[in-house]
Amino acid sequence: MLKIDEAKMKKIIQQENATRDKIPLVQFWRQAKFYKDTFILEDEYPEIEKAKLLISNEEIDADKAPRKIHPKLQPEPFVGDLALAKCFVVTLNPRAGIPYAEEYRNWENPLLQKITKQNIIQEPRMYPFYYLNPELENTGGGQWWLKALGIDTSDFQTSIKQTIVPNKYLRRLVATLFCDLELCPYHSNQWDNKKLKQLIINKKLNSSLMVIDFIKEIIQDPEKTIFIRGDKDSGYASQILQHFIPELKHDLPNVHYISGQRVWLQPTSKNGKILFDKILNQ
Repeated sequence: MLKIDEAKMKKIIQQENATRDKIPLVQFWRQAKFYKDTFILEDEYPEIEKAKLLISNEEIDADKAPRKIHPKLQPEPFVGDLALAKCFVVTLNPRAGIPYAEEYRNWENPLLQKITKQNIIQEPRMYPFYYLNPELENTGGGQWWLKALGIDTSDFQTSIKQTIVPNKYLRRLVATLFCDLELCPYHSNQWDNKKLKQLIINKKLNSSLMVIDFIKEIIQDPEKTIFIRGDKDSGYASQILQHFIPELKHDLPNVHYISGQRVWLQPTSKNGKILFDKILNQ
């Protein structure tokens, strides 16, 4: 049975501070300024408003406009440690669950608010991919990612070295080496958003361009594994990335695609096996 070394884990998380400070995506969000009382960046608010992508209070109350952006929900341009992660999943933008009232109650959690802010400026945390933090497992994001990754409260059995991984260790390990990247940091209920896709392709959202630049770098690193949500040819995320990174039109050994409605990375799936092989063999 694999065991956790607390001192070693703390050292690993702390040791990349200098690297984090030099990442342009981190510098960008450390300097971010939001528009008035929203969580939308000042220079992006007019573009999103012009595209009629801002959800109204009436639409929120009626659980309508699934493709519109929620300006009062904290942005999540990435979830995880950009310096330490070995495996990345790329999606279009974070989800706002329906009923919206429940989603907004979820975001009233002081711990979630605090950790989200720490994550954006990349302060070291014991659970960098914070939805695997046991204290957040009952949030919408926590429940969603526990299911997507196939991690529950019991010990994790793997064929790798014929070991059993204690759940506490597995969560910490995955939370350190796994990172979610969003091509747009703002929440909406549905991802198939043509207007949002066009805003990104037309270079109207600097936050999106910063994430894309970061992806350009990590696909050159053979030590990094990238999973892109959606089909290679028709998925919105892959279409956007191929527009800016033409080499993604070809098969790359460290880039994989996740089809279907969910980001399935359970160990029994093809992509899940790749993910856990990578993480547990570190």
